[in-house]
Amino acid sequence: MCFSLLRAHRHGIHALSSLWQDSLHRTSKTHGSHWRFNVISPKPNELEGGYSRRWIRSATTLNDTRQQLAERKDLHKLLTVIVFDIETTGFQGQFNRIVEIAFRDLGGGENSTFETLVYPERPICNSYFHGINDDMVMKDGVPRMEELIPIMVQYIESRRKQDGHVLLVAHNGRSFDVPFLKCEFERCNSQIPADWFFCDSLPLARKVSKNH
Repeated sequence: MCFSLLRAHRHGIHALSSLWQDSLHRTSKTHGSHWRFNVISPKPNELEGGYSRRWIRSATTLNDTRQQLAERKDLHKLLTVIVFDIETTGFQGQFNRIVEIAFRDLGGGENSTFETLVYPERPICNSYFHGINDDMVMKDGVPRMEELIPIMVQYIESRRKQDGHVLLVAHNGRSFDVPFLKCEFERCNSQIPADWFFCDSLPLARKVSKNH
């Protein structure tokens, strides 16, 4: 697990809130097992869907959200930014499982980090990649994903500021972490809360690199 990109305070909440319009999206559940991604971005061709999911954008939602953001100069004071990372048994969420997940609230404070192994209920064939093996995830106390989801949701909601927003950030999250997490929720007949927002930190990393 690595959160080094966002450790520095000057690249933390203020930097992320300034990229809110360019990088942020949220999800909602449609009929059956299909997810709908409500894109909140001024760049109509920037986002692509993975697997059978599809990206959509609503002009009304986009305009309303951009107006709200423009009016909220104190956005960073209401924003809980939680970076997260996952390790998995493979690259495709439809066919693989999460074996480790970690969260870190950039606001700091007590209980600002949460990390656990996850029992994937299948053999781990790529231990060489992340160092997590079958013996590690089969120990007593290692939860299955269906057991972990309510605990995970409770942790994230406990970090939310009053009347504030939750922003979950992952590096390359748009292509990997977020779709993978959605697959796990769906497999466990659960839904990611509709008011959770997601941000891919890759554009932020590129911006920081250009400035240095």
